[in-house]
Amino acid sequence: MGKRVLVAGFKHETNTFSRQLADLAAYRARALFRGPQVAARLADTRTEVGAFVP
Repeated sequence: MGKRVLVAGFKHETNTFSRQLADLAAYRARALFRGPQVAARLADTRTEVGAFVP
């Protein structure tokens, strides 16, 4: 069996004036990536997780 690596990042900012939804469905659509999606979506971005993706 191959090695498995877990990469996780979680951010939440509460803003009373934001109209952006903060429920789980909105989070999944905006920033929940799995498997090959992690490297594809976060490589070459200025994020903490993107810094570790080759």
